[in-house]
Amino acid sequence: MVLSSVVGGWTDIAFDPTGYFWMAANCCSSALFVLRMRKAIKLVDFQDFDTVYFNNALTMPIFFVMSVLAEDWPNFFSFCAAKARLEFLSYSDPANSAEAESMIFSMVLSGCAAFGISFTSAWCLRVTNSTTYRYAPRSLSRVVSSSRNTKILEADRAHGIFDEGFAAGLLYSWSKVLQKRQAAMLPMPMPMQMAGGTK
Repeated sequence: MVLSSVVGGWTDIAFDPTGYFWMAANCCSSALFVLRMRKAIKLVDFQDFDTVYFNNALTMPIFFVMSVLAEDWPNFFSFCAAKARLEFLSYSDPANSAEAESMIFSMVLSGCAAFGISFTSAWCLRVTNSTTYRYAPRSLSRVVSSSRNTKILEADRAHGIFDEGFAAGLLYSWSKVLQKRQAAMLPMPMPMQMAGGTK
């Protein structure tokens, strides 16, 4: 992970301490969240749906406060109040109704995808450990998504970033497979005999 980040930093055209601070804060908070969530799942005996519900319920107040502080809600409400009737009537036009249907479909699809990501993340973290959760699914999926995004945005990409991240994920996955094989080959411990011959 560190080597992949170093290789990725070679293509930076400028150094901005603020950006690197937020990147480091994101990494630390993500790691602490995963470790704490795993302990909470075991402590409270959460199931996957419980984990998804409480994760989203806990983040809603944070999103609400940040939205109130950062978004331009007064202008939004004034725009809605002034245009509500006109916009509602204009959606009777086929072109505008198609736009509204497309937006609603995108919102529903985005919500379903977010639920799927939350559910599978909770399941993966419950049945594996934190390191496996970090490497196996996330590093491999980020290689694909990052490669696709850099191609779409036509950005110059450092091939080493994806190569190092992909190799790290494969190496960790293979080492876990070997570890399980070696554990299966070890002989089972013999039960201890008591002095009277009973187990």
